[in-house]
Amino acid sequence: MEPFRKICDRWQPVMDPTSPASKIATVACYELNPPRKRRRDVLFYYQLQCSEHSTASLSCYTSLLMMEISGFESLSGLLRSGTKNPHVSLKVVDLTQDLTYDPITVVDLPAPTDIVTDDHILCTVTWPTDSAVVATWTNRVQNVAVITSYNSSSGAATIEHQWGEPEGWLTPGTPLFDDAGTRFVTILSESQGEVDGDFNHVILIDTSSGERRALTSGRYTVTSIYGWNTEAAIIYYLGTGVDAPTNRHVYSVTEGGVNTCLSCPITTPEGNKCLYSTATFSQDLSHYSITCSGPDPATVTIFKVTDVCTRTW
Repeated sequence: MEPFRKICDRWQPVMDPTSPASKIATVACYELNPPRKRRRDVLFYYQLQCSEHSTASLSCYTSLLMMEISGFESLSGLLRSGTKNPHVSLKVVDLTQDLTYDPITVVDLPAPTDIVTDDHILCTVTWPTDSAVVATWTNRVQNVAVITSYNSSSGAATIEHQWGEPEGWLTPGTPLFDDAGTRFVTILSESQGEVDGDFNHVILIDTSSGERRALTSGRYTVTSIYGWNTEAAIIYYLGTGVDAPTNRHVYSVTEGGVNTCLSCPITTPEGNKCLYSTATFSQDLSHYSITCSGPDPATVTIFKVTDVCTRTW
């Protein structure tokens, strides 16, 4: 299991010259608040303090058949088993500050250590609005998770949702918020009865009222959420087939809980039903393509969200 996940697409290692081993001391990952929500340029980033990062040694042979010892960290980035995690911290900075006379002010967004302890993992970070940052944290063994909202100016924190898994571990995804930043959808475990047990499903949470509502249900697993069209009140997601865990289908579900399989009606040129599909959506969620990868050679079909097929190849 990976000790850290990449939480955004822009990251940069920073060398610390004070480190006695001259190894990477911090890793910064940064992301501006999205343009559609941006009324000022605000940036979040996280740091991993690796100065106490313990690494293993890996023996390998060179082309000259001579043995050398190299740091395992430099090859895989994994922690040495049984050692302390690098300390992760989340920060935010307003890039519109006047730096003529004063240094730039960085706001710390602390982890809820009373829930996830000092040895914690930062899983996801997102911007629900231009003034709020939402982070998902877990403890080291990843059986307790918490979604925390921060004011990007003051760093004030609010716990939005907390959950745990006493018989396993959690793999939290990034919550998708509406434009107001008061509701979000995510994937959480939901009981389907004593006989069937728990399955991951699409959950809608209202942060103002605390209401938690499952939009999907049944004997199948939701694996990822593609997007949320808040105007049409429709969420698009990927999941397994009902009682068919090896299948993958693309679905939509309304905020009222009406579920539709978008890929189930697709047949391959060979005349077989598509059993393994994935999708790609346009940024405005007006169009999507479904790639059917099985049981026959891959085919791609492009649709409008009005369920009109525009092209297949």
